[in-house]
Amino acid sequence: MNMHHFKRLFYSLSFILCLLAAQCPNNTRDSNSSSNIDIKEIVSNNGSTFAISEDGKVYAWGLNTFGQLGLSTTDNPQKTPKQVTGEIEHIAIKAIKTSNGSTFVLSQDGKLYAWGNNAFGQLGFDTKSEPQNTPRQVIDEIKSIAIKAIATSNNSTFALSTEGKVYAWGYNEHGELGYGTKGESQNTPKQVTDGIEKTEIIEISTDGNSTFAISKGGKVYAWGNNEDNILGLGNDINSDEVITPQQVLFEQ
Repeated sequence: MNMHHFKRLFYSLSFILCLLAAQCPNNTRDSNSSSNIDIKEIVSNNGSTFAISEDGKVYAWGLNTFGQLGLSTTDNPQKTPKQVTGEIEHIAIKAIKTSNGSTFVLSQDGKLYAWGNNAFGQLGFDTKSEPQNTPRQVIDEIKSIAIKAIATSNNSTFALSTEGKVYAWGYNEHGELGYGTKGESQNTPKQVTDGIEKTEIIEISTDGNSTFAISKGGKVYAWGNNEDNILGLGNDINSDEVITPQQVLFEQ
């Protein structure tokens, strides 16, 4: 065997031993970094990713321009999962939503926390402020109300209480908050009453400035942006913007 072949054999064997020992420079991983964490939910939006562990801890990584990761900084990017602490460090979280740099989590006991982009008051802190880079509880009208679900899209935010009431805040350019007004943003949670005040809502959904709700009796309500008749209200509502909840009628 000449020296050239010997060197090739030596490097090949060295590479195989390196892989077996998991010590190659390009393949190293901290074996203890996440091996003891079981994840039950993961969400991602606009470059930011969040995971909830089985014991209710929140981990975040990725884009952090608005502090949407909740890590007390706006450093970009966060390359590996890191636990979100602050007000939620010792609180069990059951759900998380994120959109346009704003992040919301719901605790097991129905409390809502928010952080990130707040340009339209979508965090619910009674102000349109600079980005919030740590978790903070949303209070005001929902302080003593147990929340069971949250929805957010395009800077508008909705909370659904355990009693089936809908609360909305944030961006309202097309009447998507359902207050009977449009244009002016709402900085704090406010109950949506017109059309659904005495109706128990079991699900809320929002996307692209249009909002939808389902009642316990199986009825669908819609409001907000109605471009291309997305709300499904037919000829009875001949408008591109619907500012209060309206029932969607289904043909038999």
